[in-house]
Amino acid sequence: MQELMDWLYDIVNTVLIWLLELVTAVVTWIKDLVLDLFSLLLDGLYALFSMLEVPDFINGSIGTAFEGFPALALYYLAQVGLVQGFIMVGGAYAFMLLRKLFTLGQW
Repeated sequence: MQELMDWLYDIVNTVLIWLLELVTAVVTWIKDLVLDLFSLLLDGLYALFSMLEVPDFINGSIGTAFEGFPALALYYLAQVGLVQGFIMVGGAYAFMLLRKLFTLGQW
């Protein structure tokens, strides 16, 4: 009788292991599907943004806007942290745009 119970236990154990592997494979497949769809979405966004042309006012650099300033004014602008200010303002705008993108423009 013990041999029959061992045999039955082995069969049930094998079936349970197979079911666990099946569930693991399905979950892995769903994760891969979601990642592939997200990759396709990002590729589409990249293609969309690469089709946009750069506006004319962006073609020049920020250095061309300040090249007519006197040297003393440029020195004082550097001392008060103009570069760091531009970095903070640019970071704030990037954060705002990303927040609007991820919330689909809700706020």
